[in-house]
Amino acid sequence: MSTLVNQIRSLAHAYVRGGSKTNRRLQVGRILKFVAFVEETERVHNLHELGQRHVINFWKGHRDLAPKTAHDYWLALCALWRLAGKPGRPPRPLSFSGADAGRGYRPTGQKPGSLPDMEPLPSLDDISQVLKGQRHAQALTVEAVACVTGVAPDAIAAIEAGRDLARYSDIAAIFAFYATLPCRSQS
Repeated sequence: MSTLVNQIRSLAHAYVRGGSKTNRRLQVGRILKFVAFVEETERVHNLHELGQRHVINFWKGHRDLAPKTAHDYWLALCALWRLAGKPGRPPRPLSFSGADAGRGYRPTGQKPGSLPDMEPLPSLDDISQVLKGQRHAQALTVEAVACVTGVAPDAIAAIEAGRDLARYSDIAAIFAFYATLPCRSQS
């Protein structure tokens, strides 16, 4: 056995003794499968050499995992992070790293294959009206907003006109800028 596997087994010995034995044994098994993958792909000899890059490579190599299985592996990797005393948490798999990341793979009460109840997304016309209204309420010119946000003036004009040439990153940069400004009351 490698040094890394021995380190994992010595950390896991005390871990498995407490809590739900069956679940903890499964988690240790997942951790050992992760370590085996890392040892196959890279030369890692010590637990403290493991990092986020190795976890990301693991997720890339296991993209075919079901969301529940990926979540189970992620929980096992979180246990490894705690046992090893690493700061933060390991990277989440792409299958559930979006908006619902904190809730697991499906909100309770939601049927499989159905979408959660959400407000409809605003149209580009709605977005353009809000952004133009914000700029006028703050008495700013297009050039001033462009200078601060780094978005080209013609792109700002296209967004405010509601043309569908707008990039999400430009809209997000403008919204972020307006969010930092104090509210002005219109009288």
